[in-house]
Amino acid sequence: MKRKLALFVLLVLVSFPQSAFAYGYIEWTGSVNGIWVTDASGDMVRFTNEGYMMFGATLYTNVYIDSNANLYVDGSCMGSVAYVVSTSGSKMTAIVDDDGFLIDIYGSQDYLTIDRSSVPAVFW
Repeated sequence: MKRKLALFVLLVLVSFPQSAFAYGYIEWTGSVNGIWVTDASGDMVRFTNEGYMMFGATLYTNVYIDSNANLYVDGSCMGSVAYVVSTSGSKMTAIVDDDGFLIDIYGSQDYLTIDRSSVPAVFW
């Protein structure tokens, strides 16, 4: 039994991309998601301690947040990371535009689209 458990753990660790372990991530105090930030469709991203966005195993240095959690894409401010109310009533973090709508991130890790959605944010 110990061999099977050890083999399972090894397979799980090997399946994670090495690059995902190379960064420290911002911990969003009070958020039920911890280091994760959601978008309009429920996709989850993380931000490194330097502010760069990690989507899946890809680090995007052209998508980042500043010290006030403002979100920039290619140098243009698109919104911010904000505390919102989840569907279960919990406090969580989401990407929100300046008009109060959730931002949607979609596409492959090689070609992302970041766009405003029609989903209004309910702020915490």
